[in-house]
Amino acid sequence: SWYILSKTLAEEHAWRFAKEAKMDIVTINPAMVIGPLLQPTLNTSAAAILKLIN
Repeated sequence: SWYILSKTLAEEHAWRFAKEAKMDIVTINPAMVIGPLLQPTLNTSAAAILKLIN
């Protein structure tokens, strides 16, 4: 998906930038981010929570 690609490319760029700038970097990859839906359809994260509740 475009979402996954954008996150992957952003992290690759961050690591490259940090290396060139001789900086340390830490990335955090949460297993799940929960919050209000921004779209009218049920996304994967919300569907997983709904499945746990039901």
